[in-house]
Amino acid sequence: MPLVKGEEPKVVVDFNTQAARLKIANPALELTQLKGDFRFDLDKGLSAQNVGAQAFGRPLNAQIFAEGQPGNPLTRLAVKSQIPVDTLAQWLKYDAALPASGEIPYNLQVWLGKESRLSVDSDLKGVAISLPAPFGKDAAEPRQASFELGLSGPDRLARARYAALANVVYLAPNGQVDSGRGELQLGSEPAQLPTEKGLRVRGALDQLDVSAWKSHGERYAGNQSSGSAGQWLSSANVRIGQLTGIGTTLDNAQVSLRRAGSAWAVAVDSQQVTGQAMLPDDRRQPMDVRLQAVRLPPPAPPVTNDAPEPDTPDPLASVDPRGLPPVNLRIDQLYQGDEPVGAWSLKMRPSTTGLALSDIDLGLKGLRLQGKGSWEGTPGNSTSAFAGTLSGKNLGDVLKAWKFAPSVTSDSFNVDVDGRWPGSPAWVSPKRYSGSMDAELKHGQFVEVEGGAQALRVFGLLNFNAIGRRLRLDFSDLLGKGLSYDQVKGRLVASNGVYVTRKPIALTGPSSNLELDGTLDMAADRIDAHLQVALPLSTNLPIAALLVGAPAVGGALFLVDKLLGDKVAKFASVNYSVQGPLKDPKLSLQKPFR
Repeated sequence: MPLVKGEEPKVVVDFNTQAARLKIANPALELTQLKGDFRFDLDKGLSAQNVGAQAFGRPLNAQIFAEGQPGNPLTRLAVKSQIPVDTLAQWLKYDAALPASGEIPYNLQVWLGKESRLSVDSDLKGVAISLPAPFGKDAAEPRQASFELGLSGPDRLARARYAALANVVYLAPNGQVDSGRGELQLGSEPAQLPTEKGLRVRGALDQLDVSAWKSHGERYAGNQSSGSAGQWLSSANVRIGQLTGIGTTLDNAQVSLRRAGSAWAVAVDSQQVTGQAMLPDDRRQPMDVRLQAVRLPPPAPPVTNDAPEPDTPDPLASVDPRGLPPVNLRIDQLYQGDEPVGAWSLKMRPSTTGLALSDIDLGLKGLRLQGKGSWEGTPGNSTSAFAGTLSGKNLGDVLKAWKFAPSVTSDSFNVDVDGRWPGSPAWVSPKRYSGSMDAELKHGQFVEVEGGAQALRVFGLLNFNAIGRRLRLDFSDLLGKGLSYDQVKGRLVASNGVYVTRKPIALTGPSSNLELDGTLDMAADRIDAHLQVALPLSTNLPIAALLVGAPAVGGALFLVDKLLGDKVAKFASVNYSVQGPLKDPKLSLQKPFR
């Protein structure tokens, strides 16, 4: 102890403990079985070697280093131990479920001085993290993580890192976390402290599965509204190599997010989709989605007449229609590969059993689909329905646009549809359809396809070259290579792909009238029908199939055809039965005249 005024005292205290207990009030911490040889130096700080204790029910080993100098003492504690995940959550008073389990091995360091701080490092070996890729891991896999927190002054500056996958910096003024500002950086680039309040997200991810994260969010975050998330999140701008969700995958997607009143404004720019959306905080309100461009994969190579009709799995089989949000959707231009399909708009609203669709207006390469529908059920066990119209101008142009032989032309066509099918709306098919179809074509011609188009599949029509050869008739002097009509009209009712005419499919034209009445089994690829031809007549005509199916490109029906010839031109009508495979039926003359 100096006796001269102005000189600082020199204080050095040595002490040891055995089975001691240390309780700290803030933060609440209790050490038991504390032992060690300690020295306190007023100039340098506290030091000790081979310190042992129990904390959180686990043993710890510690070293304490006095690293200060006169006038600036500094004590550094280095602690090595482990702690169960659930015990840590209880200590932090966090009672929600966590996507982690096991025991965290850690190395803790605390600096006590003018600039006090703490840091924690762990390889997380022994901790299982149940998050979607790439953030999840099993317990045996090591993954380096760290946490730092400033302890001096009223503000609290924290930094954390999770391997090379993410890191965050956050400043809480006066310890008020809700009033803080920070940045979460996805990837290895260091996070930067922003000037604005809230947490912003930046960086890049190789992959992101929206459905998987949504499921984890519901499990671990509960049913908190997006508004509560808005209290923290201020903005986001992330590049995602592969973004997957609702049966769709986007490549090289740039996704940005910002607050806009009581909603989030989202923008997406990717190879497949470019557009914006407004996501209201109130999940009962519909999202407004406006997409400038949507690019679907290019169509498969055209199928020839000899190839079987392909049938692919439901692309939305894994999607639960009951979990989809309300949406007002508008697409300025939909593409299939590089080919424009058309503009789309519709409204989606959740129902008690799935999803209701209204104000449907879809452009389909010259075909326009308008009406309402639904999608109900569970993943892998759902049904879809549609009631509305399919219409257009020249049916030949529509067929050609969808890579079918342009075997029928028209000034206009219209099909009223009211039916349903198993699976999602994307899995519509004539082989699965049940319901009614009322079709009408005006002022056109059934033509014989020539040149390269002959190799294309004839949608909804039989091969009338083969039919002509079977009938051994030649009426080219009456019709040449086509049959003109003023109107083609008919009504069919289907049950699981089996179609029955409720009103015969009737063709009226300047040179002939025809009626087709019977059954078409799309699932079994069979036809059983009666054909009546009022003469004079010419070549082979495929009526029913076209009538039912051709307008509904992408899903309509395949129906029949037959036309005969000139040897009976003087009779009022002639009747045939049409039976057998759809692509090569047998025509039998029933009544030569009436």
